[in-house]
Amino acid sequence: MSSKIHLVQVPLGSGSLGRAAGAVHAPEKIIAAANDFFLTERGSVPRYNFETTQTIPLHQSDYGAALATIEQSASQLFLDNVLTIFLGGDHSITYPLVKSFAKSQEGKATGLLIFDAHLDAENDFIPPTHEDIVQAIVNQGLIAPENILLVGVRNWHENEKQFIEEKNIASISMREIASHGIIEIAKRLVAFVERFDALYLSLDIDVLDPAFAPGTGYAEPGGLTTRELLSLLQSLHHPLVKGKIKAVDMVEVNPEKDVAQLTVTAAAKLLVELSDVL
Repeated sequence: MSSKIHLVQVPLGSGSLGRAAGAVHAPEKIIAAANDFFLTERGSVPRYNFETTQTIPLHQSDYGAALATIEQSASQLFLDNVLTIFLGGDHSITYPLVKSFAKSQEGKATGLLIFDAHLDAENDFIPPTHEDIVQAIVNQGLIAPENILLVGVRNWHENEKQFIEEKNIASISMREIASHGIIEIAKRLVAFVERFDALYLSLDIDVLDPAFAPGTGYAEPGGLTTRELLSLLQSLHHPLVKGKIKAVDMVEVNPEKDVAQLTVTAAAKLLVELSDVL
């Protein structure tokens, strides 16, 4: 695998039920803000070439076609084993990306780690919206439910809670994080990732508290601080999980709802620090 990290812009906003249409502008703004971070906190140069970022062309008015285009565009990157970060866009992009990723990793132990304020298991819609991606991924057999971990959840519907309990999907709530502390949760994340040959990481910016990321479709109080999320991600720079994270997406940044560019800048900081994690 190349030491460089490929950045792909996935500017989809039509999978958000009207709550994140402005997310189409997030990728370019995150990349622009990332240029203001010259080194990672470990003192290394970020492993990106911001000038050669690829953009997947999408038709916002044809949602099903957009998802198919995302899946097809990602398939070659996964087959070529190109380490890639996909910048959304709303969280619906995770469905076609994981679908393509799972196909490319057939026969391997494959995991999915999601940072999110929500369970995203509301309905079994086809195609799924950003509220339904976990149901779709599990019901279509893309990733085994016991190989999924949701982190930072703090608001859910009763049917979502019932779904993840029935399917034995693991989750770490914000209440647990507050109770056990970042260091203990970081150990659990390493232990989870260690189990797999290949892992897909999805970062929904609403895992952050709205004080740190107000620019998102569903801002939920009681979330992680930017520092806490950085610490959890940085804990994955660990010998036991080195090379296991094969792909990442960052979603639900909505510049149209942002305040003083707090959310865009937080996302840019996370992007730069991921360079040391992968």
